[in-house]
Amino acid sequence: MNDLMIRPAVIEDAALLLSWVNSADSLRWKQNTAGPVSPMEHDNWLRSRLADPATKIWIIVRNGDDIGQVRLEKKADFVYTDIYLSPAARGNNNASAGLNIALEAYSVIDGGQRFCALVHVDNVSSQKLFSRNGFTQIENDDGDWLKFIRHA
Repeated sequence: MNDLMIRPAVIEDAALLLSWVNSADSLRWKQNTAGPVSPMEHDNWLRSRLADPATKIWIIVRNGDDIGQVRLEKKADFVYTDIYLSPAARGNNNASAGLNIALEAYSVIDGGQRFCALVHVDNVSSQKLFSRNGFTQIENDDGDWLKFIRHA
């Protein structure tokens, strides 16, 4: 899919990213976010993530339109994966393409990695996305959350 690319997120993307994180279809599947995030809280969070060399946030772009984001955040055990695609962009392989471009880019930057995605047991679409893209479910993380891993 040569019309799809990723670009690094910048602070000027704050309003776009905030709108995505606060959308009902995003909040529904967040493990640590119970309700809408305030602009100030999001701005502080985004600035800290953009300043962290172990975290990369990319905007997925298709035909010049920003359609989603992929965040990869290295912690002690894995590089944790978070992805969101705007509803209008779903169902056209955009999530798989954006995810794989980001995983490859992160691997180039930081070497071979073990990637992890925590997915709610009811989020079948995300379970399928990660399974189709080389992630293997290894365990239930905490009852309602499934852990998927992939080696770079």
